[in-house]
Amino acid sequence: MKYLSKVGGVPASLSFLLCFIFSFPCFSQEAIPTVKPVWNSIYDNPKASFSELREDFNAYWKDRTVGKGHGYKPFRRWEAYMAPRIFPTNDMSLVNNTYFNYVAWKKKQGIEDNQKSFSGNWTPLGPFTKATGEDTGVGRLNMVRFEPGNNQVMYVGAADGGLWKSTNGGASWSTNTDFLGVIGVADLAIHPTVTNTMYLATGDVESDRRSIGVLKTTDGGANWNNTGLSWTAIDDYSIRKLLMHPGNPQILLAATNKGIFRTTDGGVTWSSSATAQNFKDMEFKPGDPNTVYACSNSMWKSTNNGVSWTRITNGVPVNDVVRLGLAVTPAEPGYVYLIAGKQSNGGLKGIYRSTNSGNSFSTQFEPVYNNTLGDYDNPNILGNEPDGSDAAGQSYYTLALAASPTDPDFLLAGGVSQWASTDGGESWYISSYWAPDPNYEFVHADTHEIVFSSDGTKAFSSHDGGLAMYTDNATGDGPWTDLSNNLNISQQTIIGMSASNPNRMAAGLQDIGTILNTAPSTWKVIGGGDGEYCFIDYTNDDIVVETGTNGSHAISYDGGLSFTDIVDGLPTDGETGEVEFQSPIHQDPMVPTTFYAGGRKHLYYSQNRGASWIARGIAFPENGGSNITEFKIAPSNHQIIYATNGFNLAKSTDAGISWDYLPEASLNASVTQIAISNVDPDKVWVTYSGYVDGEKVYSSIDGGDSWTNISDGLPNIPFNTIVFQNGSNDLVYVGGDIGVYCRGIAKSGWTLFSAGLPNTKVSDLKIFYPTMKIRAATYGRGTWESDAIISSLPVTLKTFEGENHGKINKISWVTTEETDLAYYEVERSSDGNTFNTLSKVLPLSVEVNEQRAYNFSDNQPYNGLNYYRLKMTDLDGSFEYSHVITLFVDGDQNELSVFPNPTTNILHFKGLARTRVDVSVLDALGRTVIVQTINTSAGLDVSRLPNGTYYLEISSADEILDIKRFVKE
Repeated sequence: MKYLSKVGGVPASLSFLLCFIFSFPCFSQEAIPTVKPVWNSIYDNPKASFSELREDFNAYWKDRTVGKGHGYKPFRRWEAYMAPRIFPTNDMSLVNNTYFNYVAWKKKQGIEDNQKSFSGNWTPLGPFTKATGEDTGVGRLNMVRFEPGNNQVMYVGAADGGLWKSTNGGASWSTNTDFLGVIGVADLAIHPTVTNTMYLATGDVESDRRSIGVLKTTDGGANWNNTGLSWTAIDDYSIRKLLMHPGNPQILLAATNKGIFRTTDGGVTWSSSATAQNFKDMEFKPGDPNTVYACSNSMWKSTNNGVSWTRITNGVPVNDVVRLGLAVTPAEPGYVYLIAGKQSNGGLKGIYRSTNSGNSFSTQFEPVYNNTLGDYDNPNILGNEPDGSDAAGQSYYTLALAASPTDPDFLLAGGVSQWASTDGGESWYISSYWAPDPNYEFVHADTHEIVFSSDGTKAFSSHDGGLAMYTDNATGDGPWTDLSNNLNISQQTIIGMSASNPNRMAAGLQDIGTILNTAPSTWKVIGGGDGEYCFIDYTNDDIVVETGTNGSHAISYDGGLSFTDIVDGLPTDGETGEVEFQSPIHQDPMVPTTFYAGGRKHLYYSQNRGASWIARGIAFPENGGSNITEFKIAPSNHQIIYATNGFNLAKSTDAGISWDYLPEASLNASVTQIAISNVDPDKVWVTYSGYVDGEKVYSSIDGGDSWTNISDGLPNIPFNTIVFQNGSNDLVYVGGDIGVYCRGIAKSGWTLFSAGLPNTKVSDLKIFYPTMKIRAATYGRGTWESDAIISSLPVTLKTFEGENHGKINKISWVTTEETDLAYYEVERSSDGNTFNTLSKVLPLSVEVNEQRAYNFSDNQPYNGLNYYRLKMTDLDGSFEYSHVITLFVDGDQNELSVFPNPTTNILHFKGLARTRVDVSVLDALGRTVIVQTINTSAGLDVSRLPNGTYYLEISSADEILDIKRFVKE
């Protein structure tokens, strides 16, 4: 079978590093040196390809040690996000098309702009408060702005979570931008006197949320309308800064990745006023709006309010500069400060100051490396270490500088951590540190902007974890206060859920780590960095598994209070490519002590919840083998596993020991997730990323031997996740870069299922069956929940129950509606996998809306466990299944007994001749919770089982000797 060359891992998360890609060369009166494209910046060459970037990245890190704040993780996150979306063309501009393709699809479907959905009733689940623990935060913010004359009214813009407003100085927040075309926010300009008039710069420079232009509101944000600066997908624009003339609110300047645009009529028309630079910062000279400063990786100045621009080179660094940031202060209107980051390693190039309104600059501070001591005499304030002793940083991504409005020598700078200077930048000391440390003030890592209040007594830092406020104590070392509570902006990659507790969830978050919901609205961080795959043991809510980057799996047995690494025997070296940046780990659906780990060439298998691992087969062996980016275990037959490397599909029928390639459903797109029917392991669905129209979802009814394209009716956007609804007749939900969509056999096409859901990426979907809720992890707006579709048939099943009466099992069910129902079938299984029909039952004739009660007796049940379900068939032939119930019949075949019963710890055997037997313990739902081979004289230790009723299956040499029921107390 043809093997497709691997482009990269399939993502679980959206990244924030598309600023690497969409950057443009400088054109001006004088030649600006070009620099070879490197992985952390192609600002001077937008034609660098995805392959070039990845090759440069791999070459750069080949002989280097990975450290925090040096750009390794952001690039890998971006790579995992980008690769599946641009396959197979590697055209990085494709990601601009998401919103525009979605709008075109809505128009084709006849969905009005103000019509949010056909179905669904989504509501947010949070997190609404910042999680407790170390390295906490809520999500990434780009900026903070204040209502003129009222610092209690604040606005913050989230990278993927919209514009948020506070009327009480940041104590609480609200948003109403969930249904804008792009809910990434880059900046906001507010009218100085008519504060209900505002201009919103859309998009996010560091992600795929490319800008659709500048929007305008005249009613305080209740409604937003396009201005004359509006773009389409092929325009490929991003905005970094938006300024409003303080004396003439009709004049605005927008700094973009293709120059500076200017309007003089309140946004109706705009003209380009500057060279096609990738501008990152822009400020008016205090008291003189005719003088404007702007910078990319070079410095520019205008003396006519942005009509024309001149490049400033006197004293400004030219070589090895990835990006500049600037700051001005009304305390000294002629002062202009610059901070420069290195292109070579992202660390600090230097701090520079002008005292003549930006005409020339002098060096205030540059890191000085001490060859004798092996560190910096002058600290690298953009690095990772609290003493500035490391050389590198990530200034292409995090760079901020602010000057106090009342003290021209007091500066705050931000990179990975935040630093302060009280002498105009000649010396620096750390103000806050990114990691929890008793010696330093803590503020979450990666600062994007610092803004002082107008009176200079406070400063506000927007960063990857939210918003922090500094209160001036004249020393610059704090205190810092977090203002992020109530900002529901977490960028989630995946969610895990308890099988029974609706308030017990885990979620993997970008930058924040893995968080665990311990009670309603109460979350705690259980793993730092980027949180990836996680799950909660379906037999015990206290057993939680979380994963960081590069397959760093860990387990907790005490509800998240402590964790133990479970990587013994697993490759974990992401630098060599032996493990995916985002590596899946799943629990066996029938044997909870068995885990499987992907992300490597082999599928790895553990029988002791990850304490040790054994390598099973290589799923994709061609060309030296490629990593498993996702896999799924069949719920009804755990020997059957489907896997993908992002591009090929493979199947194992022996729990991963051997593999067979499956026919590719699509050769033009990258596989993201797999779903399998809970009763038929041959029914499988796969979703695809990318921008190939009509290649989004495929289904198979023969175990992947052939595939049917069921994409018709879906928008041409990447799809990231799919879930099958257990007990349904092929009802599936898919989540894309915008929206959730559902499809069932009774409705042959797809239905938009997004009422109330923000226009942000849906990363993961799960169904919580006890309350029949479908839950979505979103990348920018946290976790959301909607009622699942209970039935596509006009049957309302109120109850379905059973009781054992010795040698007879009695089944009963009650319905409240049966419109157009043809008949019921009572089905039974001995293993919970293969069901046979026992009886066909016709619907009762009663008055409309009256309850109908049915009874059925199984007079010849199996000895041991019996599984029952209802098949409900409509007049048109469509059908659905009920949930499965389990009944036990004690056959007393061998006069074998177990004691004590009930038991608290050890279960002993009587009447068993064999000294060693195989035992399996099943819970009341028929799920296997223990599988062991034991010495019968020692008995079976069940002390770790939760209290309840269980079934013990005793076998030897594949012969079932007996099944006994016992109670654990």
